[in-house]
Amino acid sequence: MNLLRQHSALPVVFILVLLSPLAIDVYLPAIPEMTQALNTTDGSMQFSISLFMMFMGAGQLVAGPLSDRYGRCLSAATGVVIYLAGAILAFYATSIEMLYVSRALQGLGAASCSVTAFAWARENFPVSEARQWIGYLSGVIAIIPTLAPMLGGLLTAQWGWEANFVFMGGISALLLVGVFLTMQSRRPAGNEQKSQPSMLTSFVEILSNRQFLIYSLSGALTMAAILSYVTYAPSIAMTEGGLDEYDFALLFGLIGLLQLAGGMIAPRIVAKFNADMAIFIGVGLSIFSAILLVLLDGSNPLFFFAAVPFGCMGFCMIFGSAAGKAMEPFSHCAGSAAALDGFFRMAGGGVIATLIKLPEMNVFHTTALSFSLLLIPAAIIALWKTKRVLPFYAPRIRAKA
Repeated sequence: MNLLRQHSALPVVFILVLLSPLAIDVYLPAIPEMTQALNTTDGSMQFSISLFMMFMGAGQLVAGPLSDRYGRCLSAATGVVIYLAGAILAFYATSIEMLYVSRALQGLGAASCSVTAFAWARENFPVSEARQWIGYLSGVIAIIPTLAPMLGGLLTAQWGWEANFVFMGGISALLLVGVFLTMQSRRPAGNEQKSQPSMLTSFVEILSNRQFLIYSLSGALTMAAILSYVTYAPSIAMTEGGLDEYDFALLFGLIGLLQLAGGMIAPRIVAKFNADMAIFIGVGLSIFSAILLVLLDGSNPLFFFAAVPFGCMGFCMIFGSAAGKAMEPFSHCAGSAAALDGFFRMAGGGVIATLIKLPEMNVFHTTALSFSLLLIPAAIIALWKTKRVLPFYAPRIRAKA
């Protein structure tokens, strides 16, 4: 692919990776209205977010190998079409069950789009430049929680909750055109393809690695904490706190700026110290939020948003640092490592977030519990670093050059 075509495809690649956070954050202000329109409960509506995450996580395990086999253009187009179908079905949803099907479709579509975007960046630039573009892709994802709720609040207030899915569908339709105009399929050929390990061999190698398991657990628990916050925030702010869509969008956006700050600070901490230090600081901020949530329980519902910003900032410090450490040993099978790590983060985080709600504690305590669980991987990392024996053994695998 020549230089001009590479850069002409970059806007399309960026939008591909944005479909997944957009599918969550843009319709958050509409959740109370959707709860009434679909005659369901807050918990059922909140599960639609976890469901999206679980299907996106599972979909990556299939989308990665298929993208390698059939090329990036086809996998991107397939993902966009599935995502578009989900948006259309959601627009016509008349029951929570119909919405669940639509969100599952959007999760599968977003999985294919996300895997394709990162794989395209890896294979179309030299290693050092590819790392830069992958960093940009990850950074842009952090901006969506800041901007999307504001847009969703405006759409919902002006045209109702369905407008959010019209917006997603419109973006998907335009994106589909861009995929065919700018992206080319590029697959390993000849000896390069034969030298690659099989998917099963790569998966076994990755799953037997201690470092990968520890840091993927960190990512999954971080995602569970994020989901707990994101799913509860609309009902607390608008149903219990009395804010309208605009006020909620502004409040959510301000907290999103702190998330963005955490994501920008983390690389500097990694450069000056190491990734584990960034993770420990992020966990410390999350625990501080958990303590505030417990102390502020029973007061004004809006005090929820005074407690969670520290944890949200910590999440962004943990997320990227843990991903880098999880994939560090696998330069020779980075695609498979990314697929498995994405699966554990999305599907695992969604399952954990759902399980946390089973005891039916109040919102403050449930969110505090999800934040506190991050102590588990932090303790395991600390033990591992002091060379204490873990309850399982897995050989370290040296990364190939």
